[in-house]
Amino acid sequence: MKFENGQWRWDRASIYATILAAGDDAETCLLPDHDTANRRWSAEESAAARNKQLVPDALYDLVLSLRKSFEDRSSAMDAYALFTVQRARTGLAALIQCLHALPTADAERFLKMFRWLAVNGSDREVIKFAIGVIGAFGDRHDEDILATLGRADTFTRMACTALAEISDDPEPVIWDIAKRSNGWARIYCVEALRDTIDPKIKDWLLRDGYWNTLHLGYTAGIAFQTGGLLEQLRRPDPDQDLLDGAADILWSLTRKGPAVGTSGHADAAEACLAFMEHWDRGGQLAKNNSARWRRLWTIHRQSYDPGPQCR
Repeated sequence: MKFENGQWRWDRASIYATILAAGDDAETCLLPDHDTANRRWSAEESAAARNKQLVPDALYDLVLSLRKSFEDRSSAMDAYALFTVQRARTGLAALIQCLHALPTADAERFLKMFRWLAVNGSDREVIKFAIGVIGAFGDRHDEDILATLGRADTFTRMACTALAEISDDPEPVIWDIAKRSNGWARIYCVEALRDTIDPKIKDWLLRDGYWNTLHLGYTAGIAFQTGGLLEQLRRPDPDQDLLDGAADILWSLTRKGPAVGTSGHADAAEACLAFMEHWDRGGQLAKNNSARWRRLWTIHRQSYDPGPQCR
């Protein structure tokens, strides 16, 4: 961080700008602080960081002086650096509590400062604090900032939470992040969409949203339940994309992994039966998935024994 022309400026790109520049690769892009954020600290460095951890009283004192500190040339770097060694997962709640104790006008000034940090900060812990403060005090006009930061999987979960707090209808924004992702960012977004009643999102979960590059078990159960797979399979003419998605979802629920298995879903047995009724339609599904489904049906029979008509 450098002081130039009466303003503090970062000597490396902001995280926000890095995500924007990454385009379709934003989910796993290399953030500007990767050299320090992913470095293993020495024992001495860890001890020094612990000594800087803020206890509530010290945090409240910091909150009272922080705005002045960021405007003051002599202490701005120390104030910013202090947040870089904090951990949002342990310090954010205390910070928000302190900000809630301030007069409304002061809290709004802090919100303005953290909005600026969200766009200009180059350290991920500072960005996490900024996202949390925006979620607690921001409004729908902050959606674009959160949507951009949420595209990087480091911030997706926090961004989804903040969007739910500031927006009357956060699902379209979260869905957009999910559609532009395929790893952890998509998983976090699907988790945030588990209670949706939007038919378009439900259809997407069954046809594409369940898919990720890590493990289908993270999303298969949500897609099954939220998407209403059984209801869709009961239709007389499900489309090929739905049947392909159903094959992946039901197969994933029979495998070891992070998903709740078929026994955890009351409708799983009936869904398997309904799927098998469509299995040979046109021969194409059987051709594409026959080996997978013979294995699936063997596992499924051991748990449910649905009857000779499906053996």
